[in-house]
Amino acid sequence: MASETETGTRNPVVRLRGVSKEFPGVLAVDGVDLEILPGEVHAVAGENGAGKSTLMKLLSQVERPTEGEIEISGEPVAFRGPGYAQSLGVALVYQEFALAPHLSVAENLFLGREPGRGGFINRRTEKEKAVGFDFWEQVRTGAECAVKTAEGEEVQVQWEGVTAETDVTGQQSLLQNYITQGVNGLVYAATDAKVLADVSKQALDQGLAVVNIDSGTDPQPADVPVFATDNVAAAEEATQLLADELGQKGGKVAFIPFQPGTSTNDTSTEGFKNVMDKNPQLELVAEQSSESDYNTALQVTEDIRTANPELDAIYAANEPGVLGAAEAVRRAGKAGKIVIVGWDTAPDEIFAVKEGVVTALVAQNPFRMGYDGVNAAVEEIRTGTPSSGGDTGSVLVTQDNMNNDEIQAVLNPSCDNPPTKTT
Repeated sequence: MASETETGTRNPVVRLRGVSKEFPGVLAVDGVDLEILPGEVHAVAGENGAGKSTLMKLLSQVERPTEGEIEISGEPVAFRGPGYAQSLGVALVYQEFALAPHLSVAENLFLGREPGRGGFINRRTEKEKAVGFDFWEQVRTGAECAVKTAEGEEVQVQWEGVTAETDVTGQQSLLQNYITQGVNGLVYAATDAKVLADVSKQALDQGLAVVNIDSGTDPQPADVPVFATDNVAAAEEATQLLADELGQKGGKVAFIPFQPGTSTNDTSTEGFKNVMDKNPQLELVAEQSSESDYNTALQVTEDIRTANPELDAIYAANEPGVLGAAEAVRRAGKAGKIVIVGWDTAPDEIFAVKEGVVTALVAQNPFRMGYDGVNAAVEEIRTGTPSSGGDTGSVLVTQDNMNNDEIQAVLNPSCDNPPTKTT
Protein backbone atom coordinates (compact mmCIF):
# COMPACT_ATOMS: atom_id res chain seq x y z
CA MET A 1 0.00 0.00 0.00
CA ALA A 2 1.54 3.31 -1.08
CA SER A 3 2.03 6.04 1.53
CA GLU A 4 0.83 9.61 1.08
CA THR A 5 4.43 10.71 0.55
CA GLU A 6 4.97 8.10 -2.15
CA THR A 7 1.79 9.03 -4.01
CA GLY A 8 2.23 12.75 -3.51
CA THR A 9 -1.30 13.13 -2.15
CA ARG A 10 -2.23 14.51 1.24
CA ASN A 11 -5.56 15.49 2.67
CA PRO A 12 -5.98 19.04 4.04
CA VAL A 13 -6.22 19.34 7.81
CA VAL A 14 -8.10 22.62 7.31
CA ARG A 15 -10.34 23.56 4.39
CA LEU A 16 -12.44 26.70 3.93
CA ARG A 17 -14.97 26.83 1.11
CA GLY A 18 -16.69 30.08 0.18
CA VAL A 19 -16.43 31.44 3.70
CA SER A 20 -17.84 34.93 4.22
CA LYS A 21 -18.55 37.06 7.27
CA GLU A 22 -20.76 40.13 7.22
CA PHE A 23 -21.23 42.46 10.18
CA PRO A 24 -23.99 45.06 10.07
CA GLY A 25 -22.95 47.33 7.23
CA VAL A 26 -19.52 45.69 6.74
CA LEU A 27 -18.50 42.70 4.59
CA ALA A 28 -15.38 41.69 6.50
CA VAL A 29 -14.58 38.41 4.70
CA ASP A 30 -15.80 37.64 1.19
CA GLY A 31 -15.90 34.10 -0.21
CA VAL A 32 -12.56 32.80 1.04
CA ASP A 33 -11.28 29.40 -0.14
CA LEU A 34 -8.27 27.99 1.72
CA GLU A 35 -6.58 24.62 2.18
CA ILE A 36 -3.86 23.85 4.74
CA LEU A 37 -1.98 20.57 4.38
CA PRO A 38 -0.24 18.68 7.21
CA GLY A 39 3.12 20.26 8.10
CA GLU A 40 2.45 23.54 6.29
CA VAL A 41 2.84 26.99 7.86
CA HIS A 42 0.82 29.83 6.33
CA ALA A 43 0.97 33.60 6.83
CA VAL A 44 -2.06 35.79 6.18
CA ALA A 45 -1.00 39.32 5.25
CA GLY A 46 -2.92 42.46 4.41
CA GLU A 47 -3.66 46.05 5.35
CA ASN A 48 -5.67 47.04 8.41
CA GLY A 49 -9.29 46.18 7.81
CA ALA A 50 -8.52 43.52 5.19
CA GLY A 51 -10.21 40.82 7.27
CA LYS A 52 -7.17 38.90 8.57
CA SER A 53 -8.28 38.80 12.21
CA THR A 54 -11.88 38.05 11.26
CA LEU A 55 -10.78 35.10 9.11
CA MET A 56 -8.80 33.67 12.03
CA LYS A 57 -11.78 34.20 14.35
CA LEU A 58 -13.99 32.28 11.91
CA LEU A 59 -11.55 29.38 11.92
CA SER A 60 -11.28 29.38 15.74
CA GLN A 61 -15.08 29.81 16.13
CA VAL A 62 -14.93 33.16 17.87
CA GLU A 63 -17.23 34.36 15.08
CA ARG A 64 -19.89 32.45 13.12
CA PRO A 65 -19.58 32.49 9.29
CA THR A 66 -22.37 34.20 7.39
CA GLU A 67 -21.83 31.82 4.48
CA GLY A 68 -19.57 28.93 3.53
CA GLU A 69 -18.20 25.76 5.10
CA ILE A 70 -15.21 24.98 7.29
CA GLU A 71 -13.70 21.49 7.51
CA ILE A 72 -11.24 20.20 10.10
CA SER A 73 -9.48 16.92 9.32
CA GLY A 74 -11.85 16.30 6.43
CA GLU A 75 -15.08 16.74 8.45
CA PRO A 76 -17.45 19.75 8.26
CA VAL A 77 -17.65 21.45 11.66
CA ALA A 78 -20.72 23.06 13.18
CA PHE A 79 -20.34 26.37 15.00
CA ARG A 80 -20.23 25.77 18.77
CA GLY A 81 -17.76 28.36 20.00
CA PRO A 82 -14.01 28.63 20.65
CA GLY A 83 -14.02 25.94 23.33
CA TYR A 84 -15.26 23.44 20.77
CA ALA A 85 -12.68 24.64 18.24
CA GLN A 86 -9.94 24.04 20.80
CA SER A 87 -11.23 20.53 21.35
CA LEU A 88 -10.62 20.00 17.60
CA GLY A 89 -7.08 21.35 17.91
CA VAL A 90 -7.70 24.90 16.68
CA ALA A 91 -6.77 27.85 18.92
CA LEU A 92 -6.07 31.53 18.35
CA VAL A 93 -3.22 33.30 20.18
CA TYR A 94 -3.78 37.05 20.42
CA GLN A 95 -1.27 39.86 20.46
CA GLU A 96 -1.13 41.48 23.92
CA PHE A 97 -2.06 45.15 23.49
CA ALA A 98 -1.99 46.38 27.08
CA LEU A 99 -0.79 45.61 30.59
CA ALA A 100 -2.48 46.07 33.94
CA PRO A 101 0.17 47.92 35.98
CA HIS A 102 -1.41 47.01 39.34
CA LEU A 103 -1.02 43.27 38.63
CA SER A 104 2.06 41.07 38.84
CA VAL A 105 3.88 39.67 35.80
CA ALA A 106 2.22 36.27 36.34
CA GLU A 107 -1.22 37.84 36.70
CA ASN A 108 -0.72 39.79 33.48
CA LEU A 109 0.32 36.63 31.66
CA PHE A 110 -2.91 34.90 32.68
CA LEU A 111 -5.20 37.94 32.49
CA GLY A 112 -8.53 36.70 31.16
CA ARG A 113 -7.38 33.07 31.30
CA GLU A 114 -7.38 32.48 35.05
CA PRO A 115 -8.65 29.20 36.50
CA GLY A 116 -12.35 29.66 36.93
CA ARG A 117 -14.87 26.94 36.33
CA GLY A 118 -15.19 23.55 37.89
CA GLY A 119 -15.11 22.00 41.31
CA PHE A 120 -16.33 19.10 43.36
CA ILE A 121 -17.58 18.13 46.77
CA ASN A 122 -16.00 15.39 48.84
CA ARG A 123 -16.85 14.63 52.45
CA ARG A 124 -13.39 13.21 53.07
CA THR A 125 -10.71 15.27 51.32
CA GLU A 126 -10.09 18.98 51.22
CA LYS A 127 -7.87 21.02 48.94
CA GLU A 128 -8.82 24.53 47.88
CA LYS A 129 -7.53 26.35 44.85
CA ALA A 130 -9.05 29.27 42.97
CA VAL A 131 -7.52 32.09 40.98
CA GLY A 132 -9.86 33.86 38.59
CA PHE A 133 -12.27 36.65 37.78
CA ASP A 134 -13.81 38.43 40.77
CA PHE A 135 -17.05 36.58 39.91
CA TRP A 136 -15.47 33.19 40.64
CA GLU A 137 -13.82 34.42 43.81
CA GLN A 138 -17.28 35.31 45.10
CA VAL A 139 -18.58 31.87 44.08
CA ARG A 140 -15.81 30.36 46.16
CA THR A 141 -16.68 32.61 49.12
CA GLY A 142 -20.25 31.29 48.98
CA ALA A 143 -19.09 27.68 48.72
CA GLU A 144 -16.79 28.10 51.73
CA CYS A 145 -19.64 29.67 53.71
CA ALA A 146 -21.81 26.63 52.96
CA VAL A 147 -19.05 24.38 54.32
CA LYS A 148 -18.63 26.58 57.42
CA THR A 149 -22.34 26.59 58.25
CA ALA A 150 -23.13 22.96 57.35
CA GLU A 151 -24.56 20.85 60.15
CA GLY A 152 -23.89 17.19 60.83
CA GLU A 153 -21.04 15.25 59.25
CA GLU A 154 -18.06 17.30 58.14
CA VAL A 155 -18.22 18.67 54.59
CA GLN A 156 -15.04 19.29 52.64
CA VAL A 157 -14.77 21.05 49.29
CA GLN A 158 -11.91 21.03 46.82
CA TRP A 159 -11.87 23.98 44.44
CA GLU A 160 -10.32 23.56 41.03
CA GLY A 161 -10.58 25.08 37.59
CA VAL A 162 -9.13 25.17 34.11
CA THR A 163 -6.81 27.96 32.99
CA ALA A 164 -9.32 29.47 30.54
CA GLU A 165 -13.08 29.45 30.26
CA THR A 166 -12.64 28.32 26.65
CA ASP A 167 -10.73 25.19 27.68
CA VAL A 168 -13.60 22.75 27.26
CA THR A 169 -11.38 19.69 26.84
CA GLY A 170 -9.44 20.61 29.96
CA GLN A 171 -12.61 20.87 32.00
CA GLN A 172 -13.82 17.52 30.67
CA SER A 173 -10.59 15.86 31.78
CA LEU A 174 -10.60 17.61 35.14
CA LEU A 175 -14.12 16.50 36.02
CA GLN A 176 -13.64 12.98 34.69
CA ASN A 177 -10.54 12.63 36.86
CA TYR A 178 -12.59 13.58 39.92
CA ILE A 179 -15.23 11.02 39.01
CA THR A 180 -12.65 8.26 38.91
CA GLN A 181 -11.17 9.43 42.24
CA GLY A 182 -14.39 8.53 44.00
CA VAL A 183 -15.71 11.93 45.06
CA ASN A 184 -19.27 12.17 46.38
CA GLY A 185 -20.46 14.97 44.14
CA LEU A 186 -19.66 17.54 41.48
CA VAL A 187 -20.62 21.21 41.49
CA TYR A 188 -19.53 22.92 38.29
CA ALA A 189 -20.28 25.57 35.66
CA ALA A 190 -20.26 24.14 32.16
CA THR A 191 -17.83 25.76 29.72
CA ASP A 192 -19.78 24.22 26.83
CA ALA A 193 -23.43 23.25 27.21
CA LYS A 194 -23.39 20.30 24.80
CA VAL A 195 -19.93 18.84 25.44
CA LEU A 196 -20.25 18.85 29.24
CA ALA A 197 -23.63 17.10 29.14
CA ASP A 198 -21.74 13.82 28.72
CA VAL A 199 -19.74 14.49 31.89
CA SER A 200 -22.91 15.01 33.91
CA LYS A 201 -24.33 11.76 32.54
CA GLN A 202 -21.12 9.88 33.41
CA ALA A 203 -21.17 11.27 36.96
CA LEU A 204 -24.84 10.37 37.42
CA ASP A 205 -24.19 6.85 36.14
CA GLN A 206 -21.53 6.54 38.87
CA GLY A 207 -24.04 7.59 41.52
CA LEU A 208 -22.61 11.07 42.18
CA ALA A 209 -24.65 14.10 43.13
CA VAL A 210 -24.30 16.67 40.32
CA VAL A 211 -25.18 20.37 40.54
CA ASN A 212 -24.62 23.08 37.92
CA ILE A 213 -24.00 26.70 38.84
CA ASP A 214 -24.06 29.74 36.55
CA SER A 215 -24.41 27.64 33.38
CA GLY A 216 -25.91 24.24 32.73
CA THR A 217 -25.80 21.71 29.93
CA ASP A 218 -27.84 20.78 26.87
CA PRO A 219 -29.63 18.55 27.50
CA GLN A 220 -30.00 19.38 31.19
CA PRO A 221 -30.72 16.17 33.15
CA ALA A 222 -33.88 16.40 35.25
CA ASP A 223 -31.96 15.37 38.38
CA VAL A 224 -29.19 17.97 37.92
CA PRO A 225 -30.32 21.30 39.38
CA VAL A 226 -29.04 24.64 38.10
CA PHE A 227 -28.44 27.62 40.37
CA ALA A 228 -27.97 30.59 38.08
CA THR A 229 -29.09 34.04 37.05
CA ASP A 230 -32.19 34.34 34.89
CA ASN A 231 -29.96 35.66 32.12
CA VAL A 232 -32.75 36.46 29.68
CA ALA A 233 -34.64 38.63 32.19
CA ALA A 234 -31.47 40.34 33.46
CA ALA A 235 -30.27 41.09 29.93
CA GLU A 236 -33.66 42.48 29.00
CA GLU A 237 -33.61 44.83 31.98
CA ALA A 238 -30.06 46.01 31.20
CA THR A 239 -30.81 46.54 27.51
CA GLN A 240 -33.98 48.47 28.32
CA LEU A 241 -31.91 50.77 30.54
CA LEU A 242 -29.55 51.32 27.60
CA ALA A 243 -32.55 52.16 25.40
CA ASP A 244 -33.89 54.59 28.02
CA GLU A 245 -30.48 56.30 28.23
CA LEU A 246 -30.48 56.91 24.47
CA GLY A 247 -34.12 58.08 24.52
CA GLN A 248 -36.56 58.32 21.64
CA LYS A 249 -33.83 59.46 19.27
CA GLY A 250 -32.10 56.09 19.70
CA GLY A 251 -28.66 55.50 18.27
CA LYS A 252 -26.00 53.09 17.10
CA VAL A 253 -25.30 50.15 19.43
CA ALA A 254 -22.43 47.63 19.54
CA PHE A 255 -22.81 44.22 21.17
CA ILE A 256 -19.83 42.36 22.69
CA PRO A 257 -20.77 38.78 23.69
CA PHE A 258 -18.10 36.55 25.19
CA GLN A 259 -18.35 32.81 24.48
CA PRO A 260 -20.89 31.47 21.98
CA GLY A 261 -21.96 27.94 22.89
CA THR A 262 -22.27 28.49 26.63
CA SER A 263 -25.79 28.73 28.02
CA THR A 264 -24.85 31.90 29.94
CA ASN A 265 -23.69 33.71 26.80
CA ASP A 266 -26.52 32.47 24.62
CA THR A 267 -29.36 33.27 27.04
CA SER A 268 -28.02 36.76 27.80
CA THR A 269 -27.74 37.31 24.04
CA GLU A 270 -31.38 36.28 23.71
CA GLY A 271 -32.45 38.87 26.28
CA PHE A 272 -30.40 41.61 24.62
CA LYS A 273 -31.88 40.94 21.19
CA ASN A 274 -35.43 40.66 22.56
CA VAL A 275 -35.28 44.29 23.65
CA MET A 276 -33.39 45.46 20.56
CA ASP A 277 -36.17 44.01 18.39
CA LYS A 278 -38.75 46.00 20.36
CA ASN A 279 -36.85 49.27 19.98
CA PRO A 280 -36.49 50.10 16.27
CA GLN A 281 -34.78 53.38 17.17
CA LEU A 282 -31.76 51.31 18.20
CA GLU A 283 -29.46 50.19 15.37
CA LEU A 284 -27.14 47.23 15.98
CA VAL A 285 -24.02 48.21 14.02
CA ALA A 286 -21.58 45.57 15.27
CA GLU A 287 -21.51 42.24 17.11
CA GLN A 288 -18.10 40.78 17.93
CA SER A 289 -17.04 38.39 20.68
CA SER A 290 -14.45 39.25 23.34
CA GLU A 291 -13.74 35.52 23.83
CA SER A 292 -13.85 36.37 27.54
CA ASP A 293 -10.50 38.15 27.19
CA TYR A 294 -9.70 41.74 28.21
CA ASN A 295 -7.20 42.44 25.42
CA THR A 296 -9.51 41.01 22.79
CA ALA A 297 -12.38 43.14 24.11
CA LEU A 298 -10.16 46.23 24.00
CA GLN A 299 -9.14 45.59 20.40
CA VAL A 300 -12.67 44.65 19.33
CA THR A 301 -14.06 47.87 20.79
CA GLU A 302 -11.37 49.99 19.14
CA ASP A 303 -12.09 48.31 15.80
CA ILE A 304 -15.82 48.87 16.19
CA ARG A 305 -15.30 52.52 17.06
CA THR A 306 -13.03 53.01 14.04
CA ALA A 307 -15.68 51.54 11.75
CA ASN A 308 -18.50 53.42 13.52
CA PRO A 309 -17.25 56.84 14.67
CA GLU A 310 -20.78 57.89 15.65
CA LEU A 311 -21.24 54.93 18.02
CA ASP A 312 -23.67 55.78 20.84
CA ALA A 313 -23.71 52.73 23.10
CA ILE A 314 -21.99 49.44 23.94
CA TYR A 315 -23.50 46.37 25.57
CA ALA A 316 -20.79 44.07 26.97
CA ALA A 317 -21.85 40.67 28.29
CA ASN A 318 -19.20 39.92 30.94
CA GLU A 319 -16.34 41.31 33.04
CA PRO A 320 -13.49 41.24 30.46
CA GLY A 321 -15.82 42.70 27.84
CA VAL A 322 -16.82 45.59 30.09
CA LEU A 323 -13.25 46.36 31.16
CA GLY A 324 -11.93 46.23 27.59
CA ALA A 325 -14.75 48.42 26.28
CA ALA A 326 -14.32 50.93 29.11
CA GLU A 327 -10.59 51.25 28.46
CA ALA A 328 -11.13 51.71 24.73
CA VAL A 329 -13.65 54.47 25.41
CA ARG A 330 -11.26 56.18 27.85
CA ARG A 331 -8.44 56.13 25.30
CA ALA A 332 -10.71 57.63 22.68
CA GLY A 333 -11.70 60.49 25.01
CA LYS A 334 -15.33 59.37 24.84
CA ALA A 335 -15.87 58.61 28.54
CA GLY A 336 -19.41 59.58 29.47
CA LYS A 337 -20.32 60.19 25.82
CA ILE A 338 -20.80 56.53 24.89
CA VAL A 339 -23.27 54.61 27.05
CA ILE A 340 -21.76 51.35 28.35
CA VAL A 341 -24.00 48.76 29.98
CA GLY A 342 -22.53 45.43 30.98
CA TRP A 343 -22.34 42.46 33.30
CA ASP A 344 -20.52 41.56 36.51
CA THR A 345 -19.11 43.75 39.25
CA ALA A 346 -15.33 43.38 39.56
CA PRO A 347 -13.67 46.25 41.47
CA ASP A 348 -12.40 47.90 38.27
CA GLU A 349 -15.92 47.74 36.81
CA ILE A 350 -17.38 49.39 39.92
CA PHE A 351 -14.70 52.09 39.67
CA ALA A 352 -15.76 52.68 36.05
CA VAL A 353 -19.34 53.23 37.24
CA LYS A 354 -18.14 55.68 39.91
CA GLU A 355 -16.16 57.70 37.36
CA GLY A 356 -19.04 57.71 34.87
CA VAL A 357 -17.39 55.61 32.16
CA VAL A 358 -19.87 52.75 32.64
CA THR A 359 -23.57 53.57 33.07
CA ALA A 360 -24.83 50.35 34.66
CA LEU A 361 -23.79 46.81 35.52
CA VAL A 362 -25.80 43.63 35.97
CA ALA A 363 -24.81 42.44 39.44
CA GLN A 364 -25.36 38.72 39.61
CA ASN A 365 -25.26 36.85 42.90
CA PRO A 366 -22.25 34.49 42.56
CA PHE A 367 -22.05 34.09 46.35
CA ARG A 368 -25.48 32.45 46.31
CA MET A 369 -24.51 30.25 43.39
CA GLY A 370 -21.61 28.81 45.40
CA TYR A 371 -23.60 28.68 48.64
CA ASP A 372 -26.77 27.14 47.20
CA GLY A 373 -24.84 24.81 44.89
CA VAL A 374 -22.79 23.27 47.72
CA ASN A 375 -25.78 23.01 50.04
CA ALA A 376 -27.84 21.29 47.33
CA ALA A 377 -25.08 18.77 46.64
CA VAL A 378 -24.60 18.02 50.35
CA GLU A 379 -28.34 17.53 50.83
CA GLU A 380 -28.52 15.12 47.90
CA ILE A 381 -25.48 13.18 49.10
CA ARG A 382 -27.09 12.79 52.53
CA THR A 383 -30.71 12.17 51.55
CA GLY A 384 -30.60 10.99 47.94
CA THR A 385 -33.05 13.72 46.92
CA PRO A 386 -31.88 16.23 44.28
CA SER A 387 -32.76 19.92 44.61
CA SER A 388 -34.95 21.75 42.11
CA GLY A 389 -32.38 24.54 41.58
CA GLY A 390 -33.41 28.14 41.09
CA ASP A 391 -32.79 31.72 40.01
CA THR A 392 -30.11 33.29 42.23
CA GLY A 393 -31.21 36.80 41.25
CA SER A 394 -29.64 39.94 39.84
CA VAL A 395 -29.85 43.72 40.20
CA LEU A 396 -28.66 46.70 38.15
CA VAL A 397 -25.89 48.75 39.78
CA THR A 398 -25.69 52.46 38.95
CA GLN A 399 -24.13 55.56 40.49
CA ASP A 400 -27.45 56.26 42.19
CA ASN A 401 -27.84 52.96 44.09
CA MET A 402 -24.33 51.52 44.45
CA ASN A 403 -24.05 52.53 48.13
CA ASN A 404 -27.36 50.94 49.18
CA ASP A 405 -27.04 48.21 51.82
CA GLU A 406 -28.65 45.62 49.52
CA ILE A 407 -26.24 46.41 46.70
CA GLN A 408 -23.22 46.44 49.00
CA ALA A 409 -24.11 42.97 50.29
CA VAL A 410 -23.97 41.69 46.71
CA LEU A 411 -20.79 43.59 45.84
CA ASN A 412 -18.92 42.64 49.02
CA PRO A 413 -20.41 39.34 50.23
CA SER A 414 -19.26 37.47 53.30
CA CYS A 415 -20.56 34.66 55.48
CA ASP A 416 -21.33 37.27 58.14
CA ASN A 417 -23.14 39.51 55.67
CA PRO A 418 -24.52 37.19 52.98
CA PRO A 419 -26.52 38.72 50.12
CA THR A 420 -30.15 37.74 49.87
CA LYS A 421 -31.66 36.81 46.53
CA THR A 422 -31.97 39.97 44.44
CA THR A 423 -34.55 40.59 41.72
